[in-house]
Amino acid sequence: MATNVKGKKKRGNSENSKLITYGTIGLAAIVLIIVIAVISIELSTNDVGKVQGEKIYDYEYEFYLNKALSDLQAEVDVEGKTEEEKYEIYKKFWSTPDENGVLPEQKAKKNALEDARKFKASYALALEKGFKLTKKEKNTIISNIDYTLDYMLQMYGAYGYTRDNVIAQMCATMSLKEYKKYSICSATVEKYKNNLKEGYSVTDQEIKEIYEKDINKYRKVDVRFLFLANKDEKGEKLSDTKYDELLAKANAIAKAINETGKYEDKDFETYIKANSDDSGTGLVTISSESENSSKKINEYAYARKQEELKDKEFTDCVVIEDEDAGGIYVVRTEKIEDLDNSKTDEKENLTSIKDRIKAERLEELAVKEIEDITKSDKYKVKNTQDKIMQKYIDKLGLSKG
Repeated sequence: MATNVKGKKKRGNSENSKLITYGTIGLAAIVLIIVIAVISIELSTNDVGKVQGEKIYDYEYEFYLNKALSDLQAEVDVEGKTEEEKYEIYKKFWSTPDENGVLPEQKAKKNALEDARKFKASYALALEKGFKLTKKEKNTIISNIDYTLDYMLQMYGAYGYTRDNVIAQMCATMSLKEYKKYSICSATVEKYKNNLKEGYSVTDQEIKEIYEKDINKYRKVDVRFLFLANKDEKGEKLSDTKYDELLAKANAIAKAINETGKYEDKDFETYIKANSDDSGTGLVTISSESENSSKKINEYAYARKQEELKDKEFTDCVVIEDEDAGGIYVVRTEKIEDLDNSKTDEKENLTSIKDRIKAERLEELAVKEIEDITKSDKYKVKNTQDKIMQKYIDKLGLSKG
């Protein structure tokens, strides 16, 4: 059985709230695709090893183990499979060793320890460099977490979620107390990274090169479409004759909207609301991070150029036949946000593409500097408790099917 753990990400405005960028809601934002139950084991000790005297707590290792397991399973191709088929594929995956006789769960065990080591090494380094949080900063983090929990309780409580349900949603595998402690460590690392970032510079040329290497990741294309399903009132696929009539109608709608702005005395948005076989106004924003279920709509969006909207509010409508989606689209482009026209608007909580790329690059540089420093033997894990780590693996029983 698969468990998905999802969470909300909260953006703060004050400098203090920035300290919990990685901590407060970061854990719950990770989606665990894998079949993993929350592990509760009574242990004689509460750490699985130490880095520079800093304990890697068992709850931290559990979190990284769940993430490592999820990452491994995410590499398994189950696209287009039924839930039953997915289950069998995953079952075989976890019980099949590699060419060296190593089971996936043992790889995850090793990966989790390394991720936990990196985290604690970064924390130890931040402390060494003098970036320990003040009491005020710690209290701010705890207050923000409590505020977020109360907010989520109000939001999800109306749907029957209990306090324990919400804490699990927010804190992943950790208890609330553990989560707060972990968040303080995370914020300490963030404080150090923010200081490092002040010493870096990212040129406009670098930003442009990063953008052009992966335009569809950053560029956002707003398209609006009418969807006409290739099926009758009974849900049966239309005959060839009826489909041709549907296609003719789609072309007539596109032609009328392009020439007069209306079809059956309704503008495009109004007509979509009343007649589309897809709900809503048909307006979607496409990027490689937010794709539509229709590959053809995505391809249409990626092919659009800013010049097509020059002196125009939107492009002409075009008709797209999509057998995989089971119908016909009448679609137009209404906005393209690219590197040149994207702007930051703090009031609207919007970040420009340029500022986003710069922030990502600064983060990348800071992480690399920390990782380069903490690769040394000084930051190796000592007093590793393999039996404790193995207990978490055994509890899951993934390799047993």
